[in-house]
Amino acid sequence: MKSRKFATAIFALGGLMFLSSVGFAVYKDVKPAPVSLQLSQEEKKLVEGATFQFTPYTQDITNHNGATHALLDGEVKRIGFGEHLHAYSLRNQMKDFSVLDRPHYGTSITFKGYKLYYGSQFNVYQTNNDPVIGYTLMNTETKELVSNTVSIPKEIRGDRTYIETPTFYRDGDTLYAVMQWSDSDRGHYLLTFSIDLKTGTPSKLEKVNLPGNLQEFHWRVASSEKVYDPQRLIMGSSYSKENKFHWMTFDAKTKQFAEIESTETMAFENTSLYVVEDQVYVISTEKSKELSQSQGYQEPSERKNNKLTLYKIGANHQLEISQTIETDPYAPLPYLNQGNLVMISLVDGKPTLRVQSLKTKEILLSKPIDVIEKVFFTNANSYRGGDR
Repeated sequence: MKSRKFATAIFALGGLMFLSSVGFAVYKDVKPAPVSLQLSQEEKKLVEGATFQFTPYTQDITNHNGATHALLDGEVKRIGFGEHLHAYSLRNQMKDFSVLDRPHYGTSITFKGYKLYYGSQFNVYQTNNDPVIGYTLMNTETKELVSNTVSIPKEIRGDRTYIETPTFYRDGDTLYAVMQWSDSDRGHYLLTFSIDLKTGTPSKLEKVNLPGNLQEFHWRVASSEKVYDPQRLIMGSSYSKENKFHWMTFDAKTKQFAEIESTETMAFENTSLYVVEDQVYVISTEKSKELSQSQGYQEPSERKNNKLTLYKIGANHQLEISQTIETDPYAPLPYLNQGNLVMISLVDGKPTLRVQSLKTKEILLSKPIDVIEKVFFTNANSYRGGDR
């Protein structure tokens, strides 16, 4: 009797799986891709990690559910019906690990020869339990893994348990982690620790006070998607003071701060940082209006590229113009893959996927996108207020 019930359960499960696969196939066929793009394997490597979404102009562009397809590592794929960008990105990150070896962290950063997976663990209701930063360091050549944790003791954190994810950068064979901390009595300060790249061993956590004129600001850093083997840490203030947004560098090894020249328009919300090795690039744009169907739709041949000035931070922390890049006004700011910008630009009146080296300024790829349906190009964070 039990075996009959077991067989029935297996049969039912198989039927559900079959119906699910058939349903997904029908779902994919009902809504064909609004764009077409074919890339070779070598070309796909150039755009790896760039996840442009394709949102029909009749949909709400601020809602992530409006997108029907996305460019995922160089292929146009259907999203929805259980498949979404976060799940795809996480699955893609874990492809180098076995089921038993997978790190429990969804954020990663690439360094030359290494990849770091990291995240925070805390309980906002348990003030007696120390919050923890956990990480797994992988040697990309040997695939050797080292995992460890760093706790934040109460004598440093007070009663606060919520922690922001740290930012990492490299100096030689050492990774430095920096995170902002604050409390009601002492204002803002930084917490830092280091990781030995050769052994994966962490140092003791340290507290670093900000200079007096910088203590009142909440500071933000470049997202992990816009850095490659970062060897400098740049921080920007969340709001302005006396019509000026503040930017600074911090050296966790020497505990030294240095302010960077900025402009009145360099608000963090409309400024993107790209850190490639020891060079920092800045793109500052005027805050644009949200795209929506109420504005109508301009055909590619009627649109003009947005011209963006790309600065780099030069000697004496001064901004220097590096180059001008052009992007489709219906596309987000460029992604960073290794040391290259991945963007959608208008070339001869057609949306074109382009890859450009930050250092040499060379165009490494220029591939027209066949637009079948009227779409906006958005990124996965656009509905959360990120760069569009």
